[in-house]
Amino acid sequence: MTDKTYTTPGGRVYSESDLERWDWEAANGMPGWEFIGKPTPGRPMSIGATKAKNLTVRLDELRRQKVEKAAAARGIKPSELMRELIDALPA
Repeated sequence: MTDKTYTTPGGRVYSESDLERWDWEAANGMPGWEFIGKPTPGRPMSIGATKAKNLTVRLDELRRQKVEKAAAARGIKPSELMRELIDALPA
């Protein structure tokens, strides 16, 4: 019998066996994993070549829905869609 599979929005496929293994590893202290450095909570400090800074943009409901729909169609978050759109602008 074949394991049930799950596909992420990015296209990666995982099986029920993968999920069970990860569950066991998490419950047993992650044997075989090597952690380097102290974990840092929160979002990454840099996205791209330099330290990231926030940019707040207010959108009406229709525009927000358009952004969310376009991002979902590509399997990415709205913030990643906005970075891709900005990157596509001429320098």
